[in-house]
Amino acid sequence: MRKILWLLAVLASPAFAQYDWDVVGKVVRVEPSFVPDHLNLRIDATAGSCTAGSWLSYTGNGSTEQDRKDSVKAAYAAFLVSLLTGTSIEVYGYNSGCRIGQVHVVK
Repeated sequence: MRKILWLLAVLASPAFAQYDWDVVGKVVRVEPSFVPDHLNLRIDATAGSCTAGSWLSYTGNGSTEQDRKDSVKAAYAAFLVSLLTGTSIEVYGYNSGCRIGQVHVVK
């Protein structure tokens, strides 16, 4: 019961409410040419107005440029895990520009 209440509190938090969509899918392609500035990827699920297989962009999170670059590198590792092992990821993002705001690796 305690875990359920914690999960409900997290999902109702403003951090998750600010996104247009969240979706669980598997990475089918990663384009890392611009790491650590940003990276592009494709997943096998529709994410809001971004159709399955369309390019999604992740520019990182953090209050400084270095934090954002580190965030992109960490997300790149998570995307590679999904791509190479078939593990699902949950991504939260925005319809405008098919931008990803948060990444979670799920089992």
